[in-house]
Amino acid sequence: MLGPEFGGSIGLIFTAANVMDCALNVVGFAQTVIDMMKEYGGIVLLDGGDNDIRIIGTITMVLIIIYAINLVVISIDTSGGCP
Repeated sequence: MLGPEFGGSIGLIFTAANVMDCALNVVGFAQTVIDMMKEYGGIVLLDGGDNDIRIIGTITMVLIIIYAINLVVISIDTSGGCP
C-alpha cells in the first residue's frame, strides 16, 4: 500500500539490520568458541583476548562466504542458468 518509494527505503533498513545481526552473531559465536577452548583445552591462539576473537570471527566469515558462493554455484548448475 505504501508503494515503491517507501519499499526501497524500508528494504535498505532491513538490509542494514541483517548486516548488523550477522556481525553480532559472528562475534558472539567467536566469544563462545574462545571460552570453550579455554575451558576444555586451555588453548590460546594469540593473547587470549580480542585478537583471538578477531581470528575466529574472520575464519567464520570466510567459511560463511565460501558456503554462500557454493550455494549460488550449485543453484546455477542445477537450474541450467542464472537464478
